[in-house]
Amino acid sequence: MNAIEEFPDANQMGLILAHQRAAFLRDGAPSLAERRASLAKLKQALIDRRAALEAAISSDFGHRAQHETAIMEVFGVAAGIDYLSKNLRRFMRPERRHVSLLMQFGRAWIEYQPLGVVGVISPWNYPILVPVTLELGGKSPAIVAKGGVQDRFVSDIVWGKLLSGGQTCIAPDYALVHESEVDTFVASFDRLAQAAYPDGPTSEDYTSIVNDRQYGTLIDLIEDARARGARIIEVGHRPGDAARRPHTLAPTVVLGVTDEMKIAHQEIFGPILPIFPYRDIDEAIAYVNARPRPLALYYFGRDDADRRKVLDRTTSGNVTVNGTIMHVAQDDLPFGGVGASGIGAYHGVEGFRRLSHAKGIYEQGRWNAVKLFHPPYGKLVERILNLMLR
Repeated sequence: MNAIEEFPDANQMGLILAHQRAAFLRDGAPSLAERRASLAKLKQALIDRRAALEAAISSDFGHRAQHETAIMEVFGVAAGIDYLSKNLRRFMRPERRHVSLLMQFGRAWIEYQPLGVVGVISPWNYPILVPVTLELGGKSPAIVAKGGVQDRFVSDIVWGKLLSGGQTCIAPDYALVHESEVDTFVASFDRLAQAAYPDGPTSEDYTSIVNDRQYGTLIDLIEDARARGARIIEVGHRPGDAARRPHTLAPTVVLGVTDEMKIAHQEIFGPILPIFPYRDIDEAIAYVNARPRPLALYYFGRDDADRRKVLDRTTSGNVTVNGTIMHVAQDDLPFGGVGASGIGAYHGVEGFRRLSHAKGIYEQGRWNAVKLFHPPYGKLVERILNLMLR
């Protein structure tokens, strides 16, 4: 199975679009039952083609663990389908809205109707992720509170950073660690990477970089940082084995990153984790806020004043506390970016509304106070206006 070989050309796409538009105009918006039936068909098609999808995505990457595809693609989409099917009746229900004082005998409401034929642009790293508004990415920080360098926290950073070889839009891009715990964090990250991938970077569970071009970009980031004085540490079990598999990069930690290095500004999209020390939580917050708003932010620590500060004083698309990635799996939460990391959100009712037109409808009541404002105008209109505008 190769999606590129089967992808229609521009003329075919035009014909498909025309047929879809004609069908939508002919049949109108689908009913609740029709939508649920379509969702069930989509889920079954996904399950029936699971093996082919896993093979195709692995081929695109060069290598990607089938279980990663099953978890991040098949299961995630299937769970989203189940959620939508369960909640569609509530999402489709017309929504009452208030009417103005002079029109209290009227009614106003919103009915959600499909936009029609919608183009879905899907990224290569999650080719079956989702409808797109404008979700971009960026450098998503992982802030580890003082005292937060614990195996249960670091293991989640290892998982979030190395999942899909780091090629995830919401992967933790860099870590902010208290200056007194940086060495402990590096040792823990190394040990837990070894535990996660006991066969090293050639493990069946470890994903290679998607192509030579992206691999070259990542190597350039490392070498630029090295040339400018950063300390490069390959971690995990037998990191040197990465050279045995095409465009595969071992888990790598970077210390001593300075602002003139490319890695300090460019989204990494690979298994490279720069670590920045901080003295207090205010310094960590200031570092995040001095940069474009990220798609995700991760905080590891107790439920205390420092955590509240981070949640209140930083702006990001979403947040996971004491974990990574998992906010995107919560179907009832909106998912999307803010500022440089995107516009709009989907998932949950927000996803339903993103792909719907909120059509406002007003029905005139039997008694209409607005008729008092119809011409010919007289003293009564003047008195009402003076009363309303005083």
